Amino acid sequence: MQLQYYPRLYNKMEDIRKQQSCSDTRNTVTATWRHVPTYSNPADLISRGIEPTALSTSTLWWKDQKWFTQQPSDWPRTVLNITTDNLEVRNIHVAFLHSEDFTQRFSKLNRLIRVIAYCKRFVRICRNSKVNRQSATLSTQELDQALTCCVKIVQQESYAKELKELGEKQVVGANSVLQAFHPFIDNEVLIRVGGRLQHSTLPHQTRHQTILPANHHFQG
Repeated sequence: MQLQYYPRLYNKMEDIRKQQSCSDTRNTVTATWRHVPTYSNPADLISRGIEPTALSTSTLWWKDQKWFTQQPSDWPRTVLNITTDNLEVRNIHVAFLHSEDFTQRFSKLNRLIRVIAYCKRFVRICRNSKVNRQSATLSTQELDQALTCCVKIVQQESYAKELKELGEKQVVGANSVLQAFHPFIDNEVLIRVGGRLQHSTLPHQTRHQTILPANHHFQG
């Protein structure tokens, strides 16, 4: 009798063989693999589930299997055919971080913000299936969060050194182009203008505006 593995089982067998090949001097590719039928395998009782009352009277569980005490030549014989033919093929999607400033791809700020807002909404729904699926209309809060995300991206791209210095020392270096603005990092991890206006009665967003490079595409 010849058996073919399911893809998951075949992959597991490959992992075992690779691990053995690292710690065993013999050639594991030609090693003999044996299959223990369910009716002779006590472990299957637990893995498949069994009632305690049934387990207490199970001959398979409480009594030794005769074949196990015999010579390997007398063990149950099942020829396992390890093959890579007809394996299941699946497409997978991989997400990765890229250092590219993708804001450069958009010529209109409104479109950029809306795209990011929809992406953030999609991620939020995927992470929490119980969240209410909102209508197609984006809320003001979602658009504001998307704009904040854009500013963070630009600042991380343009002021990576300053962000590190502010995070570690609360001040930028003497040679930084931002030194004259007395910058600080707010609760949203955005670099903002400091200075004398901190005691003004103007709104916070006006007193401490976010800092962006003048020649950046985002400012166009």
